[in-house]
Formats: sequence, structure tokens, C-alpha cells
Amino acid sequence: MKIFISVLLALYPILLNAQLFEWMPNTPLTDSSHFNRNACLVQEYPDRIIFFDQETDATTTQLCYRVITPAIGNVTVALSVAGVELTHPKVFGQDYFSTATKVFYQTNEGSDIDLKYFTFSNFSISDSKLLADLPGDDINLVAGYSGTVAWENSGKIWVSQYIQSTDSYTTPFAVDSAGAYSPAFSDKLNYLKTYGDSTLVISVYIQYNQGIWQFSDRSSRSFPGSCSSLVSISPFYWENSMCMENKIGTNPTGLILFGNESTQTQYLNSGLYNFTEPAIHDYKIGVKGGFFFLSYVSDSLAQDEVYTETPWGYEGRQNISQWPGDDRNPEFFESYAEEQGMTIRVYLFWESERQGFSTIYSTYLEYPFGAIDDKSKNKSLTVFPCPFDKKTTITYASALKTTLRIVDLLGHEIKSLSPHFIDQGLQQALWDGTNNRGESVPAGCYVVVATTSTVSLSALILRNH
Repeated sequence: MKIFISVLLALYPILLNAQLFEWMPNTPLTDSSHFNRNACLVQEYPDRIIFFDQETDATTTQLCYRVITPAIGNVTVALSVAGVELTHPKVFGQDYFSTATKVFYQTNEGSDIDLKYFTFSNFSISDSKLLADLPGDDINLVAGYSGTVAWENSGKIWVSQYIQSTDSYTTPFAVDSAGAYSPAFSDKLNYLKTYGDSTLVISVYIQYNQGIWQFSDRSSRSFPGSCSSLVSISPFYWENSMCMENKIGTNPTGLILFGNESTQTQYLNSGLYNFTEPAIHDYKIGVKGGFFFLSYVSDSLAQDEVYTETPWGYEGRQNISQWPGDDRNPEFFESYAEEQGMTIRVYLFWESERQGFSTIYSTYLEYPFGAIDDKSKNKSLTVFPCPFDKKTTITYASALKTTLRIVDLLGHEIKSLSPHFIDQGLQQALWDGTNNRGESVPAGCYVVVATTSTVSLSALILRNH
């Protein structure tokens, strides 16, 4: 308990400073002479890159990418097939220890919409591979935990698992086959089903183990009306936030925000205007949960506008787009400004009508998280990457003999590490996410405590998976 109180005291200034700052000025990332849509972010340090689809004529849509930071680069065509629509790129599977990223997309090369993917590494693109060519349209692909993907097709939710040894995905498997749609991953696979004049949100743990799909802890919640466009975020400590569109009778479309059984359900609606196309993302501020970024489209002005707000957070409603012409399809993405310490950058992309076409716009917001805040700039004890998936490096600036301990937020020791000197006055240790028994620890927040004969310092470590 003493360590836990010390950790909270150490985090207190950071929690006060971790507030919503100003969104950066809007930046156009594409031209206004095509229909540019569906931007997604790839981070290949030091570059941040967006993939998007670009319609060239009535029958052809190609996949493109361009660097957006540190400086905006030229648009490069990744894939293009005359008379074929390649759309909805999604980026999965990147981490700090792999330069290869899987880019998935929809294609109408056959008699319906299928799913394919390629590997993007060091600005090189591999040959495409097939993920799914089921009868009917394979759409709404989402990524889950440990290499699992899910999508919908003809009232069924399908899943597939990435197998690292073969660098391929397993044969599609149907999780539910009775009017299921709109999959979204949190710690579970979530999806929707119509139930009379209501909608069920179904959640189930899924795991692929030695060629067999396993399902457990299935639950459902019922909401009145017709629901769609389910989105969710991975759970951050105690919360598991989800959002979806909700339509009841002739009322305007509104939004429902909800989490686990212990959280309050919130309704965002208006008697006059529609709220549609929700996007939601974690707002990581130390040990607190229940805060998130929310974006959606509202037609409350002369045209559709993109708004952001944090109903359980600090700021109110804010019109982000504020331009003539309709705005649509907001999407959040996250990256980390490691050169600035533990700073999280949250990107918001959307599409805005310009000159009869659609231009992809972006804004971003940065805020501190972890042991290094903007005021202290204390770089004696650093953790990189953080958050991490597989392993992270702990660096401590001290010439004295040091012990490093990983503890949970109650002060229980998880792992004891022995740092080694890499330079005069600088020592490091690697943590692979296991405890002292060699078992992998769950995703969540941990603390590294560095102790010498004269001082003790702590830093937060966040494990994603």
C-alpha cells in the first residue's frame, strides 16, 4: 500500500496536466480533384503515412499513400487495376519491433466484394493475398487481439486468425449466422443483431487454439430501436466503451454510449438533428478510466459537420471541420512522439466536400502520459516503447547500483529485472511482459520502480496486449 500511495503521488501532477489541449489547425492531406476517402495511419518511425482510396473514374478506384509527417510527401499509387474498385484500406499488425505492416482492402474483382491484403515495409509493397472470397459481400473488416480479424457477410460474422509461422490467415469461420452485422473488437468480439423492434449487442471472447476456435463468456444487451455502426475501444483499466447509431421510429438518428454493466449508458440525441458515423478512441491519462475521444457527424448546420466531445471527460462539444460543404467519415488514430518523451498524439481524419469531390483533412492533439510530463522533463527513468505489445526497454540514468522492479498498481511485485550498463552512467533492462514465473501478464498499467542507495524513481508502463 505504501508503494501504491507513492505511485499516486508521483502521478498526481501528470493527471492534472493530462487535459485536452487545442486541436491543431486543419490540414488537407489530398487533392480536391478526386474522391479521396477512408484514410488510415501507418507509423514507420520517423514517418507517419496515410493510406487512402482514390476514385479515378466511375469504374476504377486505386489505393494510394503519402507521408504526412515530418513533412508531407508525394502521393504514391500502391495498387491500381483498371475497371476495379479497391477501397477501404485498413492497417493491422504493426508494432515497434516489426517493419512489416498488413494493409487490408475491399475489392470487387470478382462477382462480389472480397477481402485481400498486402505487406507494406520500408515503402515496399508485396503481392496481394486473399483473405476472404465468400459468396456475398465481405465488408466492415475490423482487427482484434493477437492477430484476429472479423468482418460481416450476408448476415454472418466471420473471423480469421493470423498464423505467424506461415505468414497467412486461417480459413474464414462463422461466429454467428442469423442476421449478425457490424462487428467491433474490445476485449471481446462485439456485434449487432436485430431482435424485434430492438437491437442486441452481443459480446463473446474468442480464441484460436491449435486449429480450433474457442468461445466463452457470451453476453448480450438489448437496446430499443434500430442500431448500426457499432464502434468500440480496447478496455482501459475498468472501462470498455462502445458507441453506435440508434434510430427509434421517425425520430432523428442519435448515438448510444455504453460500456460494461457497471458503467452508465449515455444517449446523445436531438429532436431536430441527426448524429451519425461515430468514432471513439481511448484517452489515456494515467490510472484513470472512463475518458475517451468521441467524434461524429451532425447535420445541425447547413451541411454535415464533424464534431468531437468527451462526455465523460473534460471538454464539451466542438465543431472540428467548420468548412462549407459536407463532412463525413471521422476516424481516430494514435501515434507516439517518442522524441518528446511519453507524448500521445491522437489524429482525427475525415472527408470534406470540395469542388464536387472529397478531400481528406486531418487535425491532431497531443498530451503527456506517463513518467515524463511537460513541466518536469525528467528523463532519468524512461520506458520505450510505451504502450508496448511484446517487449519494452527501460533506461535509467545513474552510475549507482540499481534494482528495477515491475509492480502492479497495488504495489505487488510482478518482475525483478537486472539492468546492465550500456554507457557511462546509463543502464538498461528489457521487459518482455512476463512475471517472475515466466508467465505473460495481462494488458494494463504497471509501474517500474528504480531504486539505488540514494533515490527511488517510478514510471508508468502500459501494455496493450
